[in-house]
Amino acid sequence: LAGALELSGPITVASSAQINSETSGQTAKLSGSVTSTNSSFTLAGAGNWDVSAPISLGTGTLSKNDAGTATLSGSLSYKNTLVSGGSLIYTASALVSTSGSVTVNGSNTMLDVSNAGAISSITSLSGTSSTASISLGANPLEITNSSGSYIGTLTSTSGLTLSGGTQILTGANTFGLGTLVKSGANLNVGNNTALGVSTRAVTVESGATLTVSNTTAFANPITVSGTGVGGLGALKATSTGALYNNVLSGPITLMGDTSIATTTAGYLTLSGLITETTPSSITAKSGLAYITNVNNTYSGGTIISNTAMIWAGPGSTTGLPGAVTKGQLGTGRITVQSG
Repeated sequence: LAGALELSGPITVASSAQINSETSGQTAKLSGSVTSTNSSFTLAGAGNWDVSAPISLGTGTLSKNDAGTATLSGSLSYKNTLVSGGSLIYTASALVSTSGSVTVNGSNTMLDVSNAGAISSITSLSGTSSTASISLGANPLEITNSSGSYIGTLTSTSGLTLSGGTQILTGANTFGLGTLVKSGANLNVGNNTALGVSTRAVTVESGATLTVSNTTAFANPITVSGTGVGGLGALKATSTGALYNNVLSGPITLMGDTSIATTTAGYLTLSGLITETTPSSITAKSGLAYITNVNNTYSGGTIISNTAMIWAGPGSTTGLPGAVTKGQLGTGRITVQSG
């Protein structure tokens, strides 16, 4: 469409379809219903879209391409969301039902559901542009079975739950509440504020894993227990590129015996105070870890297993341990296992 024209008749999508608002600075209207069972429907063009139409795509994908802004206010039901250009905005009257993946790609792209009603959980979140943004408002975000990596920013006055799969977040995000990583899920954070400012708590359930990558001062308080996903560590460190010291500088509360691990590309420093709610141990499963706070009080002991190494002392990027001070490894027994 050219200019401020309106599509008022019903649209049935038999296969993938795209409609364009071609005039920059002008707003075309879509008020007729859009229906499909499993096809994608794309709003595109240099101009804007005002969409009051109900859109029902079944297991299909709603997409936004090109530079314009599409504003949605109707009843919306589809599986996946893809924003690869411009902005996709949901108003307060939009009724959203979506349960699939969300992908926000492209420079300065935006997905805004801050004014929409409660949204369903999504399976995964992806995006390859650091200037992409997602605004959630008071809507909590639950990701149920992820295999996604998102490097843009997230803004929410609520919190984040990862209940399955592996989700990577590397942007500087804002959350008003904390983060919950449920059993079977692995949350990989690659930014000191990937889970919000340092006062936002992170809970890692038994059977879940929090992985830090290229983080120098991740200060959020962490509550954790268990051996992590696949028994490979509840707190893990990894790095891309050169050897990297990943630092958890916030307080850590052990809810039970807890395993930590690192990869060969990085190591882990626990510099925050480590306490416990019940007698708890720390087991190093693999790699190198520093435990440096001299006031740690966990009482279940420290176990060094397999090919792991723990240095108790002031962490150093040169790899030289400092003197061991009473309290760094808690109050329990230190056990060094074969290997």
